[in-house]
Amino acid sequence: ILPPMRIFSKKDVFIDKLERICKAVSAKKVEGYPQIQLSVSIGGVYKGGPVKIAIALADSEMYKVKKFKKQCICL
Repeated sequence: ILPPMRIFSKKDVFIDKLERICKAVSAKKVEGYPQIQLSVSIGGVYKGGPVKIAIALADSEMYKVKKFKKQCICL
């Protein structure tokens, strides 16, 4: 008997990818400038639709994230 397995949705996979990108950027160091902490703001959409609308939605989400000025994801 196999243990229960969690089935990941596309949204789960998308969020995981965004979190991994944020952590990877945050872990980077700028040679010669140890006091600098890198961060990234990412806006994204995971639903289908016209590209122009998807870009506008992703841009809107990115600016929501930037207001927090912390490592976070907003969908």
